[in-house]
Amino acid sequence: MVRFRNLPQVPIDRLPMLDALVAAESTTASQPFHGWQVLLIQHQFNNQIPLPKALIALGAKPSDVHWLDIPYTAHPVTVAEVERAGVPLSNLHVHDLRLDQDYDRYQVARAIDVLRPLLADGRPVLVLDDGAYALDALTTLQPDAAVRLAIVEQTTRGHIKCSLRPELMAMAQRFPVVDVARSRPKQRLEPAIIAHTIRAALLDLADARPEVAAARRCLVLGYGTIGRSLVEVLAREALPNCTFVIGESDPAAVATARSDGFVAGDLAGVVGPFDLVIGATGRRSFGPENVGMLADHAILVSVSSGSVEFAREEFAAAALDPEQADTLWRAPADLHAIHDDIELDWRGRRITICNGGFPLNLNGLLAAAPVELIQLTTTTMCSAALQAVGESRCGWVPLGSEREDWLMQAYADHLRIHGYQHPVFAS
Repeated sequence: MVRFRNLPQVPIDRLPMLDALVAAESTTASQPFHGWQVLLIQHQFNNQIPLPKALIALGAKPSDVHWLDIPYTAHPVTVAEVERAGVPLSNLHVHDLRLDQDYDRYQVARAIDVLRPLLADGRPVLVLDDGAYALDALTTLQPDAAVRLAIVEQTTRGHIKCSLRPELMAMAQRFPVVDVARSRPKQRLEPAIIAHTIRAALLDLADARPEVAAARRCLVLGYGTIGRSLVEVLAREALPNCTFVIGESDPAAVATARSDGFVAGDLAGVVGPFDLVIGATGRRSFGPENVGMLADHAILVSVSSGSVEFAREEFAAAALDPEQADTLWRAPADLHAIHDDIELDWRGRRITICNGGFPLNLNGLLAAAPVELIQLTTTTMCSAALQAVGESRCGWVPLGSEREDWLMQAYADHLRIHGYQHPVFAS
């Protein structure tokens, strides 16, 4: 297995699957993005560099492409390469997030600032989103009904946010929102890829922190597609001497975890102490009220989007409260060092929140996975964008089955060429 720290940290100019998609679309609709303003609220990995190039090849003007970075994957090489493709530097919005800020509110405020002039321009707007930030911003901006908007949503986190906030769900009914998060490529193929990268990142963490390698009890929060894939590889290979307990509120997921041989149940009924906690729910799953189930020197690791998993801001607020004399939040000296660990002395326990509370496998490096594996995500987003600009339905719209079929087959063929065996395609 390729270790996380040993992935090639070099820019990527082309992706075979994406090239094939562009070639196929060019034969039927040569300029589908012509006239569209495009906003990417996207990670800045090396596999993402070809994405704006593909959009431009299919009709988008470079001056109409904008990119709002995801702070915990922002990388200057990506910015430089996208600028080299003709996108103005002023369209590439670079974050200045601090660890003491509320991450979600910060991203929404940035999305509002970028979307406002695009909506005022009057031309159609396409957003490739990564966590419903555009929908959240639109609830503030309240665009005119005449504005033409199309959105592609990449993450389960985006769905969770909408399910918790009716105003986001109502806004989603006004425009086409193509659902990549629940597509077959995302649901069936990506979990194994993500589990691969998290496993590699955890192995690197275990090298750096002996207490991780020595962990004897691990609490995994969430047993969805990512959580289940992750536990499988961790229990088998990365942490074979560790006992895994599943914290999960969904009865069906609890039943699945138990049938897989794990102790599982609602967090309120889980018995500690735990040396290691892995959050994979995509929502707030662990906060100050749960510290009692931790062992001293416990490690908290998020593997879901954003920083919501471990209620970082709640820990900070409580630890900085003068009435909480028995707690201490040791923030890094440079609050802009958002990938530094957060150390807590919490009522007699030393706790570490790794990578500033952000996903462990997304630590600001240019590469997050071998490009042969991760190019599926980039190609799926481009395919969904092509559907979105021609979509007549409003609300959450599934990715077209023909597009899903093409992506699944193209990915299977590509993996075989490069000698990979994805479990979904195992004979």
